[in-house]
Amino acid sequence: MESCLRRITTLALCAALTLSCKHQEHDDIVLSQSSASSTAPDAPLPFLKDETEGVLRAQREGRPLLLYFHAQWSVACKELETKTFMDPRVRAASAPFVAISVDTTNDEDPQVQALMKKYKVAPLPTVILINRSGTEVKRFSAFVDPENMVAALAAVK
Repeated sequence: MESCLRRITTLALCAALTLSCKHQEHDDIVLSQSSASSTAPDAPLPFLKDETEGVLRAQREGRPLLLYFHAQWSVACKELETKTFMDPRVRAASAPFVAISVDTTNDEDPQVQALMKKYKVAPLPTVILINRSGTEVKRFSAFVDPENMVAALAAVK
């Protein structure tokens, strides 16, 4: 009986780990997409995590960039993520963009420091919109509501 319980427990743990891995694989796929293709109302805005990859993709495909600098501890970042980036109008307006997310939580990381210096990021959140020519068009250094984000995205060519 004890042996049977151990086997059941082991099987349950294996099943849970498998589901967890499948969920993580799905998250990685969503984050690696370059445009908002989901029509689900609660789908997240798809961000790339690699700035170099995102910039190269934008250049190769002739698309504008949306750069989002954030940190896990930032209340304004969480608000931007839940209220603005989840808004269907923002997701639709951002579809032409290559979206890049830069997590600055570990601000002692040399790569994070280099990106913050490169884009002159000080307060968080910071959202930078760059046109197809590589010119910064708009910068937000605080929470921005969906209406203003949609208007800014629409103005970038």
